[in-house]
Amino acid sequence: MKKVYTLVLLLIILFALIFTVHTETIAAMDETTGNMFEAINQETILTVLSFIGLLGSTKGIIIFLVLFIIIFAFLYKSSWQPLTIFIAVFLANVCNKLLKGIVERERPVVPGHEVDGFSFPSGHAMVGIVLYGLIACFIANKIQSKTGKMIVFIIAGIILLLIGISRLTAGEHYFTDIIGGFTAGGILLIVLQSGYSFLMNKRKYD
Repeated sequence: MKKVYTLVLLLIILFALIFTVHTETIAAMDETTGNMFEAINQETILTVLSFIGLLGSTKGIIIFLVLFIIIFAFLYKSSWQPLTIFIAVFLANVCNKLLKGIVERERPVVPGHEVDGFSFPSGHAMVGIVLYGLIACFIANKIQSKTGKMIVFIIAGIILLLIGISRLTAGEHYFTDIIGGFTAGGILLIVLQSGYSFLMNKRKYD
C-alpha cells in the first residue's frame, strides 16, 4: 500500500507541475532558485558538480547501463535484471521526450550557452532516477543487513541530488524541471520495480 500512496502522490505532483509550469508563480519561483544556484561560483564545487552531472548525461547513462548490465548478469546469473534496467532506461528516455513534447517549455536563457530541446522535465533527473534507483534496488537485494541496504539507497539518493543540483548550476534547467524529472522518473521506477517484483514472485511459485 505504501507504494500505491507514493505513486498517487507523485502523479498528483507531476500533473500539477504540467498544468502550472507556464504560470507566473512557477516562473517567479524558478527565477529565485535559479539565482541562488547561479551564486555558487567556487571553482572546485562547480567542477565536482559538473562531473556528477555527467552521470546523468547520455554518455554517462550509457556507460553505467552497460557496466551494470554486465555486473548484474554475473551477480544474479540471470538475464532478468540486465533486461529490466535496459528496458527501464529505454522507456524513461521515450517518456521524457514525450513529456517534453507535450509541455514544450523553453530552456533558461544563459548568454553564450545554448542547449537544444525543451526543458521540462529534466532528462538527467528522470532517466537518472530510473537507472540509479533500479541499480540501488538490485544491489540492495543482494545485501542481507538493513544497514547495508540503507547505505546503498543513501548513496544513490546523494548522487541523484547532486545530478539535480548540477543541472541548476549549469543553467540548463529550471528548479521545477528537476522536480518534474524526479517525479516522472519516480513514477516509472515504482511501476517498473513493482512489475519486476511481480514477475520474480510469479516465477518463484510457478
